Amino acid sequence: MKSNRKVRIVAPGLPSHPPLMFDPRERSAKVSLRHPTWRSVEWAIYTTELATWVTLGLLVCLLWVKLPIVDPMFRGLALLYAMVLPFYLVRFTFPLTLQPFLARQVFCTRTSLRFTPHLVVLRSHLFPRPVVIWRGWKTAYVKIRFVVQPDREAIAYSGSLGAKRKFPTDHVRDSRMLEVVLTTVYRNRSIDFDRQGSLLRSIPITEADSRLAMQMTMVCAAAVILTAPDQKPASSQPAGGTDIDAA
Repeated sequence: MKSNRKVRIVAPGLPSHPPLMFDPRERSAKVSLRHPTWRSVEWAIYTTELATWVTLGLLVCLLWVKLPIVDPMFRGLALLYAMVLPFYLVRFTFPLTLQPFLARQVFCTRTSLRFTPHLVVLRSHLFPRPVVIWRGWKTAYVKIRFVVQPDREAIAYSGSLGAKRKFPTDHVRDSRMLEVVLTTVYRNRSIDFDRQGSLLRSIPITEADSRLAMQMTMVCAAAVILTAPDQKPASSQPAGGTDIDAA
């Protein structure tokens, strides 16, 4: 019977987020988190703007009907004064409260990586199905390294934004792409370890802001070390995922 008893790994220098869960009996680790991307923030910005104007419109209609005015001549002026405070409350409160909630909870994405001594299973919004990465291939081992790269789509989108845009663009400029780099390593060669590998491919994982992307590389690197494979390379076929090396 497989054990589902996982412990959270906490160590000096290891970021607390995203959490690193480890099963010492099965030697498996999992890194899973919900997080916004620059697209999530963009959706949150425009949705918040729409909600702001809809709320203000409903508030105007309510005050116009309910505002007790003795002299109808001053009804418009009284309505204007009655709208000043609600306008500032809605206009400045929604971007501070509603927008972060929408970006982190409604329009966010989930990224999950499961590590075992034989394979790594990646689940990301960039792929319709889970991606299986074998940690051994034939007589070679697959060295796994996580890196942070520029987000090309965010860069292109940032360049298309007009100079008159009134919404902030820091989230677009700060977007990074987390990638996993796979390298074959032949242990039976008598050459330097760092030079005996040959690059297989680089696989994008997810977009994230620069700080979170760096934290994810550190946590995933720790998961790779905790689940280091045995001396025998993995074989057979994956179950329940897409084997990227079988294409």
